[in-house]
Amino acid sequence: MIEKNEITEHKFDNEEPIKIFSLSEKDSTVNNFYCVGFVSEKSPSFNELAKISFQNGDPKVNGINGLTIEALLAICHHRLSGFQRSNFACTLNAQALESIEGALDALKKKTETIQKGIKPE
Repeated sequence: MIEKNEITEHKFDNEEPIKIFSLSEKDSTVNNFYCVGFVSEKSPSFNELAKISFQNGDPKVNGINGLTIEALLAICHHRLSGFQRSNFACTLNAQALESIEGALDALKKKTETIQKGIKPE
């Protein structure tokens, strides 16, 4: 049975029209599928904008079957970098970029640790 849970960490107030749902097998600890969309007065039913399928398992074992967290962070980094080259440049975007770079560095170190046969702390 598939469970659908709304993710709300991106919302600043109740007026945020973008809705994110995780879709997972009941009692699963890791969600591999997400659906992003919106509801508006003009369009009261859910309007899908994107589906995200994350990698399930080791690509060397399971093959490439989805997006990695690193790939999604790289997309966000690229988008914010574009803002920094435009009229939208600001220190808060620079801080967000630094945070994404820190997340990418941490995930790279985790992968390197696992590849050495060590369980990350």
